[in-house]
Order: sequence, then structure tokens, then C-alpha cells
Amino acid sequence: MNELKKANDSYFLKDYKKAKAFYLKFLSSNPRAFWIRFNVFLCDIKMGDYNEAYKVFKTSFLNGSLNEDLVEKQLDVLKEILVNKAPYISTPLDVYQVIDSHKKKVITPIRRISKDRKYPSGYNFDLQLNKIIGNINQYEYISSSIEYLSNNYKLIRKKLLIVKFVKNTKELEQLLKIVNAQKNDYFEHELLIIDISNGVVRSFGELLVYNYNFLKPLDQLNSIIESIQYDIICFFPEISSFKISRFMLERIVKYYNFTDLTVFALEYDKNIEKEEITLNIDSKSSWEKELYPFRKVGFSNLTLTREQFESIGGFYPNIFDGAISFKNLAYRLYLSGKYFIPALGVYSANDVNSIKGTEAFEDYCAAHWYRKTYSKKNVLPKVSIYIPSYNNAEYIVQAINSALEQTFQDLEVCVYDDGSTDETKKVLTDKYSKNSKVKVIFGPNGGIGYASNKAINMCSGIYIAQLDSDDKLKPTAIAELVEYLDNNRKVGCVYSSAERIDSTGNYIKDEYNFPIFSREKMMMTSIIHHLRMFRSQIWHRTEGFREDIENAVDYDIFLKISEITECYHYDKVLYQRRWHGSNTSIVNVDKQTENTLKVQKMSLMRQGLEHYFGSHFVGDQSKRTINYYYLNNPQTRIFFWPDYTTSNPYQKFMYSSLLKDKYVLSGDIDSAIKSLKDNGKEVYFHLHWLNKIADLKKDSKENIIKLFESFLKKLHIFSDLGGRIVWTIHNESEHDSKFIEIENYYRKKIGELSYRIHLHNEKDFYQLIYLDDSLYSKIRVIEHGSFIPFYPNYLSKEESREMLGIPNDSFVICFTGQIKPYKGIELLISSFKKFSETNSNTFLILAGRIDKENQIFKNKVIESDKIILMDEFLENEEIQKIYNVSDISVFPYKKILTSGSAILSMGFGVPCLLPTTNMTKDLTKDVSVDLLLEDLSEQTIVKKINMLYRIHKENQIDSIGKECIDNVKKLNWDGFNALFETDN
Repeated sequence: MNELKKANDSYFLKDYKKAKAFYLKFLSSNPRAFWIRFNVFLCDIKMGDYNEAYKVFKTSFLNGSLNEDLVEKQLDVLKEILVNKAPYISTPLDVYQVIDSHKKKVITPIRRISKDRKYPSGYNFDLQLNKIIGNINQYEYISSSIEYLSNNYKLIRKKLLIVKFVKNTKELEQLLKIVNAQKNDYFEHELLIIDISNGVVRSFGELLVYNYNFLKPLDQLNSIIESIQYDIICFFPEISSFKISRFMLERIVKYYNFTDLTVFALEYDKNIEKEEITLNIDSKSSWEKELYPFRKVGFSNLTLTREQFESIGGFYPNIFDGAISFKNLAYRLYLSGKYFIPALGVYSANDVNSIKGTEAFEDYCAAHWYRKTYSKKNVLPKVSIYIPSYNNAEYIVQAINSALEQTFQDLEVCVYDDGSTDETKKVLTDKYSKNSKVKVIFGPNGGIGYASNKAINMCSGIYIAQLDSDDKLKPTAIAELVEYLDNNRKVGCVYSSAERIDSTGNYIKDEYNFPIFSREKMMMTSIIHHLRMFRSQIWHRTEGFREDIENAVDYDIFLKISEITECYHYDKVLYQRRWHGSNTSIVNVDKQTENTLKVQKMSLMRQGLEHYFGSHFVGDQSKRTINYYYLNNPQTRIFFWPDYTTSNPYQKFMYSSLLKDKYVLSGDIDSAIKSLKDNGKEVYFHLHWLNKIADLKKDSKENIIKLFESFLKKLHIFSDLGGRIVWTIHNESEHDSKFIEIENYYRKKIGELSYRIHLHNEKDFYQLIYLDDSLYSKIRVIEHGSFIPFYPNYLSKEESREMLGIPNDSFVICFTGQIKPYKGIELLISSFKKFSETNSNTFLILAGRIDKENQIFKNKVIESDKIILMDEFLENEEIQKIYNVSDISVFPYKKILTSGSAILSMGFGVPCLLPTTNMTKDLTKDVSVDLLLEDLSEQTIVKKINMLYRIHKENQIDSIGKECIDNVKKLNWDGFNALFETDN
């Protein structure tokens, strides 16, 4: 107990860092001391390490041995502190916990619901689980969060260690030039030069230089790197083979201020024969679709944190090929759950996928891309079977042997003995101490969750399978599940069916078997049966097994896994579950019942649903009949329709601005009616655009009337049941509508049924002929918000132009968004051609998807080599490239009330020419030049472009851009709660 006394004394003296160290040392031999874990939690709070404290909380305090009031009180204190502190994303679902200073969630998941959805008995119709995020290498959700966080929180400076293998003095000079050109407001750096030139570079001042011979394995560098103080380590490739943005390191530092889930590598350029390497960004996110993103890493092309490097043990021992060593480092980072993100640069070395073929690498990488067949010389196995063991001397040999006797032999068995007091230790030592496929660790007793975490941390396989120490595997079990995971890249967890055997191994019956995986059913009870196999990377993206509960431990971890990856039931009996009367699920039924509710509550919390729903038992608790219910009754629910969140950010940002007492769902009027009938009042139906009611451009007059009448009838039913209709009017009329009179008639009818009518500008009320004075009391004016905090913006104009092959001295005009007739594209093209007749060094970029009906525009574009058409949906990373390449933008829209594209353009500092509307007048009123088009004619557009071109030639266009940014910064997403609140 000496460590405990030292810890308490240090805590009393307010030396919390030392106290925490002693508490952790005590916990290493007393893992069940949860009150000591609570003291660690308090130390983290006292030291200001609030995110670390929150991590401890999320895994440690369901035990019940602690004073729950004390824990809740400290947690409330922590949450209040975290509101004003920069959040930290350590698991995918942490993005839903990012809350700004107004206690609004930065990212509100879009939950899509349908009245015809299938859900189990006891489940609530409105309880729509979040879309799975973060599967495979899908890092977009992190990027979106990082952009917001880095724009709203002060960054902590980081120390970078830049490591470079140098052949000669010239290469070192070039390296210094590249590093010194980096924008470094948020980091300081130190260079570690790995001299492979036989001492040529040793004369360079105080630089850290280490002589290295490639005949040695790279793990010789681990101790050198460990001796240097740094936060982030960046390995640079051969100077002549890469090109990077001057913002690359700054962007990396931004990420590592808020997450440890990412690593970075330069994009591999297949055109390695080119003399000029062109900087680019992987806008289409091919990296996100990459099952094995570590393949992108070649020799000395990787950036990661110190913690990441040390947690996997640095370079693997005794690998004599440098390229293999780096790719193996990347492979082990992949196993640990890291996302691979393209750094801002390109790498043209030819060692990425040709490491002496792939034969040499397959010994160190079990991915089926490399390893086709099993060999005894394989260093790292494909599958790790983990076994947490406690007092199972009678059965554990049968369990291990069933693993070793599998038809699939590329595996290891990892046993953690959880302080057994029977003959288990002797049995394991006698039987397996000389078996290289069996790893055994003996440790103190910490419970099933603790033992499971310890066992998995022993695993080095790409797939991990669970085997209880008293159970057995069928001979083909591992082979069949491996084959499934190899062939189904989106599935992160596959599980079989099981049969029950008695203490002597005789068949009793088939175990409970829910045939098809359902996340909704999983929220009711655990349906992921034995045998379970999951990807190592997926498990490491969770918080691991809870160590503070004895029962429902497996239910908890597989809930976590099902929240971030797809799961599949391989419906074949591959597992034998032994039933001998001492199973924990039999002995502790009451505790299992209690903990089921606790882990369901934690699942709701991870998904951002904890403020809305709870679960409880109905009837006999032994049957575990779960019902989900609303915590607040009535609960305000908002169904919005139509849903354009995949192509338009407006709805995402609008609903993210709401306070947490508003529960938002994407659903049509039928879903809203069903919710109202099932769960009572306080339901809002938020109508946006009308184009999904009927096609006002293509449908016949008769069909349009029929569809609108049907829709109105449903609105009446909804309203009569007590529902409230909110209507946001985005446009004066639907674009390209053939029947304006009919549309206006139904717009008036919808207005009469509405509880609130939302306009972005008060003056629009007098412009819209279908809104009369009787509707004025329903009007709520809330402005369109700004996109500035949410979009990446790290590329310079020069870098953007290099990517698109546009000369730096050119004058560039852009148009972004879907390309449709009402947006005046034909007029813009003809105006540009007229302008370019007298101004040759100009370009027009049209960036947006062209629908099938408007392919004629492609022919018009082909007529000019000065028009660049990007017929595609623009990803977030791509948008900055278009605006940063441009000097101005032009949006000659017809019949609009608002323009998100104009707000986005001005937010990037790109002045835009716009039609004259109430909204555009306000948007541009503080800009020193007139950006409004008094009419939509070629003559007017050319005149205005010429005006901005002259300003450009006078080098003043950037100052106009700054005025645009200042105007847009005044916009925000506040105020939308008023649409969904009742009058006092």
C-alpha cells in the first residue's frame, strides 16, 4: 500500500501529476479499486486534462461501488468545464458530443425515418439510430469537425520532429528550404537527419545527425527517436520525389490538437516518370474507400504523433528492408484503428506497391491483398483468438486446442489469466509454454472486461475472434468467418450461430438465434452471438470493454462496434457454448438485467440520443423485456422534408443550431403523422422546398393538382391531430415551374395551414403575392447563416491554380452549384465569351453536376478552351480549390430569394456578381463596389465583370474580398429555435 500512501500525500500537497502516477501504479496490481480510478479522474480535472478525465468517466463508473451522487456531481462539473474547452475526438462517435459555447451541438446527425420502417416490439418508432460513421477509412466526419474546431478554439503549439534520410549536402539544403517555407504559426520544429551518405552531412551546425547504415534494421532508430522531445514526428521522403503545400504541417497540427485518430501520408503519384510533380488533393476521397489505406505509405512517407509511434512499439524489430519497415509501421497503425488522411502533397517514389513484389512484405502483413496463403515463416498472424480466463483449469485446454486444431492455421491464441486461484496457471504453463502460437499472460484479477482488454492488447492479427475459456470452436469456424470478412469490405464484425453443450461436451440444443442482424433489435438485446470475429481496427476505435461491470460486458462492446461498422450474421453453427451452471450469465441474472439498462443508456449517449430516450423493463425482469420511451413528455420532435443534406449544407447547419431539447428527424408527412399518433403532441413538420410534392416542370396539370391535393389532405390530418407546420420559403417559386398560378394557389393554401412561415428577409413578405396580410402574424424572419467555420480553407491561390493548370497571372471567374437553366448558365457563358474577346488571359470555371436534361451545356463549353467544366458533385475539400483559384464569381440567377452559393463565395473572399434581391442587397451593402446586377443581360454582366477586372489589374481585388468576408462573418445560425416554440 506504499504507492497509495504516496498518492494520497501527493494529492494533499496538490501535486496531482505525481499523485496520478502513484494511483496508476497502485491500479496496475489492484485493477478492481474503482475508487482509485475515481481519484485518477479527479487528478485529471485538477490538472486541467479534462478530455482525459472524460475518457476515464466513459469507461469506469457503472460499478455501483462508488457514491453515485458524488460521481454525478463531479461529472456535471466536468461537463460544464468542457463546454468552454476544446473537445477531443478519440472515438468516431465523439463528434456527436462536440458542443459549442451556446450548448448547441456542432454536428447533429441526420436521422432518416420512414413510416414503413421495421422495428421490434417495445421499440419506439421515433427512435431512429444514427447513420454509421467512421467505417473503413471514412474520415470525413473528423475533417468536418476539425475545421469547425480549429476556427473556434485556440490551437496549442506543437513540437514537430522532422526526420529525413539524407544522401548528400545538396539534399539537406533543399530540405531546409522546404521546411523554412512552411507556415508555422502553430508549431516549432527540430530536424533529425539520418545520414546515409557516409558522413558527408555532419558539418551542418547543431542539427541532430545520426549515421545510419541500411544494412541495419530501422528499429535501431527507436531509441534515438525516443530520446528527443517532440509531439509529432514527420518522415519526409526523398527530396526529388515529393512536393508539399506550405500549409501542410499547419493542417496536420490542427488535426492533432483535437484528435489522435489520424495519421498522414503524401499521395502517391503513379506518373513517376514526369519531370514535374503537380500538387493535388484527393478530392474524391479514394482514400476513404480504401480498405487497406496503409498501402499508400512508402519509404519515409508518414506523419504521426509520439503517442501513436510509441504505442505500437515504433519500428518492428529485425526488418532489414526500409520500405517494408515503413509499410509495416503503417500496417500496425491501421490495426490500431487509425485513419489515413492524404497530406497536402504528392509523392512520386516508386516503392509504394513494389516492395520486391509483395512476397517480402506478406510475412509482416496479413491483409489478403498481400498474403494469399499461410506460411510458417509469417511473422504476424492473420487471426488472433483471444481468451480471457478465470478459474477454468477444467476446460481451458479443450478451448485452446479447438483453436489450434482449426483448418485455418494462420492464427495465434492470446490468453490473459485473470488471477486464477485454481490450477489454471499450472495447466497453461505445462501445456503451452513452448508453443509459439499460444501467448499467455498471468495478471491480477480485474474482472471479465479488464481481462478481455488485456487479452486483445496481446493480439497482432488483422482479425480478432472471441473464445470463452470453457467453450469450443467447430474445426472450420475461423476459416469460414475469415473468408467472409476478406470478401465483404464494409462489414467490420461477423458472427456465427452457436449450439449449447453440457459439461462433458454433449449437445443440448441450439442457442438463441436471431436470424438477421438489426441495429434496432441489438438495442433491445444482444443478438451478436458466438462466434464473433471483428477487424482489429474497428475494436480499437471503441473505448474497449468496460471494466466496471461484471455482466453485459459483451453486450456493451458489441453495441459499440455496431455503432461504427456494419455487422453480419453468418447463420451457421460454428461455436459450442458450454453450459455447466457456473456461467456468469446464469449466476448473476439480476446484475445482468441492471447492467443491460446501463449499457443501453451509454449507447444512447454515444449516439447523441440520451436527452430524448430511455429504456426500462416491462413485466417480468427475468425475461428482459425492454421498452424505449421518451424522457420528456411531450418531447418536441421535428420532421423535416425534403431532405437535401447530402448535397446542400443548409439543413445540416440549421438543425445543428437548435438547442438539445429539439429532436430532429428527416421524414415525410406520413412519418410525422405516425409519430403524432404513436407518441402524442409537440410534433412539427418542417417543409422546405415543394419540388418533391410534384414535378412542376414535367408533370401534367391534372397530375400536379392531384398530388398537391393529396399532400394538402395529409397536412390537414396532421394539423387536426395537433401537429404544427413550419414552412421555410427558399424561393419565390419552384425553378422552371410551368404552372405558376397553380403553384401559387397551393402555396397560399400551405401558408394558411402553417403555424410558422420562415423568411430569410422581412421584405420578401411584400414580394410574395401568395402571402397576404392575414398571414403576417405567422412570419418569422431568421437570416441565412454563414459557412465560414465549416469548410476547409488551407490552399493558397497559387497552389489551387497549379492543381487546375491555370497560370498565376490569369483572371478567373467561377460558378458553383448544380448547373440548371434557371441559374442563367447560358447567359453566363455568352457573357464570358464576350468579355474574353478583349481579355484573352481569362478562364471561366463551371463547377457542379449537370443533370441529364441539361447536357446541351457541355457542347457550349466545348466551344471554348477558356471554359473549364467540372461536371461533378463538389466534396468539401474540393470547394476551397474552386474558390481559391478564382478572382470573382458570377451567379446570374432568375427568381431567387436567397443564395447559399453567394454566401459561400463571399466567405472565401471571392466577390460575386448577383441579381438584385432583398437578400443580396443586405449581403453586399457594406462592400465598397456595387456587386449587384441591375438586370440580367449580357451587356450588364460584361460591364460588371470589366469593372472587377480593372480592380483586379490594380491589385485591389483582395481588399474587396476581405470586405466580403467581413460581411459574411456577421451572419450566423442563431434564432432557429423560434420556429419550433409555442407562443406564450
